[in-house]
Amino acid sequence: MNVGGSSVARVTKQPDERKQEITIAARKLFCEKGFDETTITEISSYLGIAQGLVYHYFRSKMDILYAVVEELAADHVMNVEKIILDSQGTAIECLRLLLKNVYMCGCEEDILIESLAENQGALEYIRIKMVTSIAPLLTALIERGNEDASWFCEYPKESADFVLHGFSAYSIFSDNKPPKEEVREAFEDIIIRILGVKA
Repeated sequence: MNVGGSSVARVTKQPDERKQEITIAARKLFCEKGFDETTITEISSYLGIAQGLVYHYFRSKMDILYAVVEELAADHVMNVEKIILDSQGTAIECLRLLLKNVYMCGCEEDILIESLAENQGALEYIRIKMVTSIAPLLTALIERGNEDASWFCEYPKESADFVLHGFSAYSIFSDNKPPKEEVREAFEDIIIRILGVKA
């Protein structure tokens, strides 16, 4: 293409690559500014593309949110897997490390979740996505704990689901939370009791 006597190459990308690019940009902006404060125009401007191109891949900003949540859930799974695989100790030591990592480290999506406080449907979608993504990993850890005698849990899958649903509901929907260390200690105590660890 010739513009003003100079050659300008038009950048074309594969559909999956472009969709991923939009999702990554939206994730950055949602987690920095919040969902409501980020517009489709800002996402397209950030990427230097036409607003219509965003709508070519996503019907609405809510559809973009769903794609962002998929990315966040995948990253959480990867982080949990890494902690479990790197842990050389017992299952109960690994569980404590997981809780410390989750509660004592800042979560990228905190601002995004806070910005969705009035959108219960979106928050529930995030909660369910996170629970279903992490549940197989926690089930496997509980089974590992049965094997190394960290605890005795007769129902690993059901216990994992119960713990994660309670944990996620508290994390996403509760207001006026106490200090993080206090919350972590409380959850650790509750979970090990559920799993059959004797005091």
